[in-house]
Amino acid sequence: MKLLNELKALGYNVILEGDRIRASYTLPGVPPVDRVKPLLDELREHKEDIIRYLKEDIQAILSMPLSQFKKSGLLCRVRCQHLGGEEVFIASTEKEAAVGISEGLIVYLADELVELVKRKPSPDVMLQIHQAKKILHGTLIQSKDREKV
Repeated sequence: MKLLNELKALGYNVILEGDRIRASYTLPGVPPVDRVKPLLDELREHKEDIIRYLKEDIQAILSMPLSQFKKSGLLCRVRCQHLGGEEVFIASTEKEAAVGISEGLIVYLADELVELVKRKPSPDVMLQIHQAKKILHGTLIQSKDREKV
């Protein structure tokens, strides 16, 4: 959608939270008000259409293969039941990850998800990985089974 692309080009991240649209400025400094205000007014004016578009977009994202998501430039906020209902961000690249990190959320990159899908950790191991990410603010590079002693 042209309006959302224009806002993104100006440094805005537009997300859907329930039935609310949230636009947040992600670049350093102050946004160019003269260019942004008309776009935000248009966003408000066409709120229902934008919500419908974003909901359709969410369904497309959820069915997207990770290989495609990795190239998409997308950021998704999800509530994960396996992590006690905690909200996390799923980001295609480091650039998108910065938005989630700035909001204090744990971010999983597409490459991390590929590794997790490949290894299929148990729920307990996944929880341990998540706790490590929370404490260390790190990125999962590789997961291996521990050798049994």
